[in-house]
Amino acid sequence: MATQVKTLHQKIAQLDVLIDNAGVYADTNVNILTINHELLASTMNANTFGAIRMVQAFLPLLEKSPDARVINVSSGYGALEGLS
Repeated sequence: MATQVKTLHQKIAQLDVLIDNAGVYADTNVNILTINHELLASTMNANTFGAIRMVQAFLPLLEKSPDARVINVSSGYGALEGLS
C-alpha cells in the first residue's frame, strides 16, 4: 500500500473524501468463543486496524481539503453482536 499512497500524494493536491469499505469475514463455522487467536487477530487487523491505517496514510491530503470527509462502510459482519 505504501507505494500506491506515495504515488497518489504526488499526483493530487488534496483529498476531499476517503471511502473505506474494505474488510474480511472469516466464514469458518466458528463463533466468538471458538475462534482461534490467529484468525481473530488477522480479522481484527484487517477490519479495525486497516481502517485506522488508511486514514493515517491519507490524513495529510485530507487536511488540505476545506471540508474533508471519511466514510467507513461496514456490514452486519462488522458487528460484534450475535457472535456467540
